[in-house]
Amino acid sequence: MNGDGATRPRTSCYHCGLPVRGEPRHRLSIAGELRPFCCPACLAVAETILAGGLGNYYRYRDGERAAEPVAADEADFS
Repeated sequence: MNGDGATRPRTSCYHCGLPVRGEPRHRLSIAGELRPFCCPACLAVAETILAGGLGNYYRYRDGERAAEPVAADEADFS
């Protein structure tokens, strides 16, 4: 609950999905949105994924994929 008695929506780590307690201390802009992370390790993994040109990983993971499945050897995660 916050100070006015209302419950605050639970925030989840953008990388691993674990709950983020309180105000997120670790954040990163991904696809134009500021995303919360539960710890510096998840933040570092996300930065590494993006720096490696693999930013589409999050898009595929979040279900924004094509209707037809793509074989792993044909997928473009860059």
